[in-house]
Amino acid sequence: MKTIKLNHSIMVVLIALAGVTASVQAADLALFGNDAKWEFKKNTGNGSFTVATDADGKRIGILNYDFSNPLGAKTPYVIAFTPVEIAEGSSHVVLSARSSLAQPLTFRLVDSTGQTHQFKSRIKGSGQWETIKIPMTRKLEHWGGAADGTIHYPVRSIAISVPRPSETATVGKVEFADIKVE
Repeated sequence: MKTIKLNHSIMVVLIALAGVTASVQAADLALFGNDAKWEFKKNTGNGSFTVATDADGKRIGILNYDFSNPLGAKTPYVIAFTPVEIAEGSSHVVLSARSSLAQPLTFRLVDSTGQTHQFKSRIKGSGQWETIKIPMTRKLEHWGGAADGTIHYPVRSIAISVPRPSETATVGKVEFADIKVE
């Protein structure tokens, strides 16, 4: 067995880093409770956003969409947003999404300067919960506010957007749960 000698300063730093890593835990943002303040915007499609309890007793948000008569020439989408308070130190927003259709999804975080940071993802459409991790430590598509691609804490709101999944899939829903920061 080989012995490695470390000086006292390096050992203190390693112990401190181990403590930081061990103490990082996901914090539930509780965005699907009875006091949720989600606002739905139809933009280029119709639909709604509701907070409910699913068959397993899980609190969820349901974004319904109807793109039968879309407005505008671009890909139609619907969006729901809510105020939130995310402090510095978080590396990801993590959430679960499920749908019976393969589905593109878009998420927006608005920081304290009014800058919007946008992250796009897809779910497979298996009808099972799928995990999505929105990175907060790298530059995302962004506009407005400071317009520098850096999140300026605290994050003030989060938005969930559902674009039309395909030309033929015009009506449906996506369910969301367990929005956390880690």
